[in-house]
Amino acid sequence: MLPRWLLAAVLCSILTFAAQARAAEWYESYQEGMKALAQGQPARALSLLEQAAGQRPQPGRNVITYGTNVVERYYPYLHLAEAYVQARDLAGARSALKRSESWGREPAEERRRLAAQVDELAARLAPPLPVAPPVRASPPPREAPAEIVVAPTLAPAVVPTTPGTLATAPPAARANR
Repeated sequence: MLPRWLLAAVLCSILTFAAQARAAEWYESYQEGMKALAQGQPARALSLLEQAAGQRPQPGRNVITYGTNVVERYYPYLHLAEAYVQARDLAGARSALKRSESWGREPAEERRRLAAQVDELAARLAPPLPVAPPVRASPPPREAPAEIVVAPTLAPAVVPTTPGTLATAPPAARANR
């Protein structure tokens, strides 16, 4: 049987190697994210580009990866915004553009172009404005009916003649009253 300290050292080495094999360098995540973006895989691109930006948040040109190798254009936030646009995530795209602007190291012209794409996407995703029902023309006003003028008639007047009885007086008699 192996001594405990040797067993612990071997176990630590295996775990360390496994963790290093799983954890990609920022530039590997960035390159893989760019491939995923080009292949139309926005979810994968977002994950990889966020990982790259988390490991190396500062964008730039000719960023050294290791040895003499460089990434000519390391613009993680602009590419994140592009991936968010592909994923139709307006809030994510706007957030990535703000992060890009806060660093001030990514091309402003590309940022403006992406901001226009975000605005265009927002317009396409916006719910349509409610359409008012068509206004029907009201019918023309009717002419008011002509006033009916009732001419007074000469109806017989009721004249009492004797207590308890009524008699009708001729119109001439009514006029004198």
